[in-house]
Amino acid sequence: MLKKIIVEIKIFLKMILGSYLLFSGKVNIAKEEIFSKNYITSLFFHNPSQQFFKRCIQWMKKNGYFFISVDKLIQYIQNQQAFPKGAVWLSIDDGWKDNIHNIIPVIDEFKIPTTFFIATDPVENQGVFWWTFFEKCKDQLPTYFKSASLDLKNIKEKDRKKIIQYLKKNCKKRILREAMEIEEVKLLAQNPLVTIGSHTVHHALTVNCSDNELKYEIKKSKEKLGEWTNKEVKYFSYPNGRFDGRERKILKESGYKIAVTDEKRFITKNDDLYLIPRIGIKDEISFYEAICEIVGIWRIYIFKIRKLLNY
Repeated sequence: MLKKIIVEIKIFLKMILGSYLLFSGKVNIAKEEIFSKNYITSLFFHNPSQQFFKRCIQWMKKNGYFFISVDKLIQYIQNQQAFPKGAVWLSIDDGWKDNIHNIIPVIDEFKIPTTFFIATDPVENQGVFWWTFFEKCKDQLPTYFKSASLDLKNIKEKDRKKIIQYLKKNCKKRILREAMEIEEVKLLAQNPLVTIGSHTVHHALTVNCSDNELKYEIKKSKEKLGEWTNKEVKYFSYPNGRFDGRERKILKESGYKIAVTDEKRFITKNDDLYLIPRIGIKDEISFYEAICEIVGIWRIYIFKIRKLLNY
């Protein structure tokens, strides 16, 4: 109960800060600076509500932003073209089932080209992302897994798989499907505004994979998505934005044209196509915080506050 109250207080305080930055004009100043430079704004969401997502899109449209496809983004970077002012590239990670009724109606209404990076195993199998299995069922792990101290984002991929496989087999809790189904991915790919990209097979952090595991995650996900959509998959998103450099060769050999991180900054004409930055907009934040993230000032002011408080 106390933890929930603390979380709610933090969200409220962040909303106050965000609204101050918006209504004081600091957001507009930051936006005008972006428009004056050779930047493309690169944003990604995971599983936002329709109301929150639509409000963010409406604000950007009202404030002079316009949206480009991933192929247009590649073209601008490869040809060293000057970026158009106010351009935004939008992507959605993981392949959440709720994206179908929360995101698709909005991008259809505003005619927004959008890239969906999908992890294939949750789609093809039980429909639950591995971190959900872990959070909901980790109390059922035997002691030899040392569940209390496990951080599945920082262990070897083979060890993570063992833990998740155990939970899938032995967890007695009912967990509702949260990933798209294969038929939904097929229908999604038919939308002319949608481009499908890979997010590995298991949403595996590539830095934790062996070389063979890395090849499997990158190549098999491309193959599966290609089979489902009848289209070539040329776009890749590093799960959790983490990478160690081994991915590049495999991505190129596999025919991927672009790979994206979660480095929070704007795209410049000098960016590496296999290390494209993106600004993540979290699902649970306020609209005001989201707008501050979009124009790139949120982390600046949070840093200033932490420095002031010596936190």
